[in-house]
Amino acid sequence: DREYLDALVAVFPDLYVAGRNTEDVFVLSGAISSLEAFQVKMEAGEIEGLKDCKFRRLRIEAPFHSVLLKAKVPNMVRDATMLDLRFDGTSIPVFNGSGKRHRASPSVKRLIELVCVDEIRWSESMS
Repeated sequence: DREYLDALVAVFPDLYVAGRNTEDVFVLSGAISSLEAFQVKMEAGEIEGLKDCKFRRLRIEAPFHSVLLKAKVPNMVRDATMLDLRFDGTSIPVFNGSGKRHRASPSVKRLIELVCVDEIRWSESMS
């Protein structure tokens, strides 16, 4: 379960659960060394409860949906203020970290936090 995974991940520095795509598919984000250490231990069967799990790397440019980008949010908000961004009723649906849809148009800062820092929980968002 999720609490168990959080406890496992906490053993590795700068490693975070960045998303939950389905009930049993999680995305980890963090320092490469921690991801590699987690993968080695998991594939060696050294992490209790994850013996039959698979580890798959995704090619990304930044560790989205993790606290590793939190310090960058003010810079992104500053940069976004130079753009003519408008979010009206025709914009795409935006879900918050709880999986619930925002009732009002979120601010640029909140949108950046949703993409960069907040964990994704698809199964809750789509139910």
